[in-house]
Amino acid sequence: MHQLISFCKKYWFLLAVFVFSLSRFYIFTNPPEYVRYFEEYANIWYYGVPPYFQHWFEYPPLTIPFISGPLLADLNGIGDYRTNFRVMTLTVDVLLFLLILKVMQKLKYSNGVKLLNALFYIAITTKAKDFMYENLDLLFAVTLFLPAVSPLLLQKGKVFLQWFMYWLGIGLKLVNAPLGLLYFFDSKKPLLSRLIIPLVTFALLWGLPLGIFRSSLSVILVYHKDRQLQVESFPSLIVRGINNFTKSEEIYFSQYKSFDLRGPISEKVLPLSTLAMVIFMGVLAVYIFKNRDRVNDPAYMMKVTLIFIFGYFMTNKVFSTPYHLWYLPLLVVYPYRSWKERTFFYVIVAVFLGVATSRIPSIEVVKGIFLDANLPVVTQIPATLLLLWATCRLKTDQPAEAVISMKADAQVSAFQAALKKSAKANTHKKKKR
Repeated sequence: MHQLISFCKKYWFLLAVFVFSLSRFYIFTNPPEYVRYFEEYANIWYYGVPPYFQHWFEYPPLTIPFISGPLLADLNGIGDYRTNFRVMTLTVDVLLFLLILKVMQKLKYSNGVKLLNALFYIAITTKAKDFMYENLDLLFAVTLFLPAVSPLLLQKGKVFLQWFMYWLGIGLKLVNAPLGLLYFFDSKKPLLSRLIIPLVTFALLWGLPLGIFRSSLSVILVYHKDRQLQVESFPSLIVRGINNFTKSEEIYFSQYKSFDLRGPISEKVLPLSTLAMVIFMGVLAVYIFKNRDRVNDPAYMMKVTLIFIFGYFMTNKVFSTPYHLWYLPLLVVYPYRSWKERTFFYVIVAVFLGVATSRIPSIEVVKGIFLDANLPVVTQIPATLLLLWATCRLKTDQPAEAVISMKADAQVSAFQAALKKSAKANTHKKKKR
């Protein structure tokens, strides 16, 4: 047994990549029942019904190339739409996994810890196989993950990467807008200088869509303003719990292609959830401002991003199962202070995502109360609250070895820059002679 453990630790990277490859082969070759709405969108745009102008399109404009690209490949004789879309998201998945491994190396985890973290990520995402490659949530997860860990990965270009990912995330989902404050303070430059990179990256990604669609982009806001409580959302779960006693609410399939709630309690809870989100985002903004001197700490960046995600889950009227992909990379790489702390998060996440991705039988537990309707209520509500509470309590001081690694990287970069400067000076002197 000792030899097996030693072997696994020694070849942790190869083992992680091997198991990841097997899991992704399984996910890719066992797709869920096909829901064609992205393919339908791409086709109606291609054949003359443009988004926003004539098509009531709910997503921001940077989703358009990712939705249309697989169709253009299909029309040029490369694969079919669904396969092309899944290959695209599989590519994102592979790159994200390699980034996770790289970040764990930068944090100087032991080989055993790196392997166990990687295996947990592989296992939990394999459980989520039915929505891994069917949407753009994995790509959005990258736009949350990279800015948070960029202090570990880059000495130069970090701010550009953060803002590029930020505007890309805005262009995919809109919801990460409050995190802009976090990246804004990640600089010691004067205000005007600090605005250059955000404006340049905004122009790069949003200049063309704004020039084409202009005010018609407001369709996105109108679409989401009118949505009701989606059955999987945290506010909806509270209403569903109350409904066991009031029997006043009903679930229906809405025009927004989702199962929503309606009834007298839902009508009261809906505006309260919006108010709760505004208050939460305001408190988060104050927290970021008060801790603005800590934005170069990757652990702090990860913590704030996770607080944002779980706070958003708790207050938003809409929640879709693929949203679980947003927090997984950050939870796996976070530098917890102990295995007890890490295990706590892993167990809660296993329950949180496990229930959300499992078929629950419709068994009457007691008269009028069914398992499939109430298991999400008694698991997802506590899981969301526990994850938010535990994330707020996380310590953000880096482990000593991680700090040493980051300082060493900075010293190496400074030494290399000094060598280049010295070489240029010597060349200049020789030319004068």
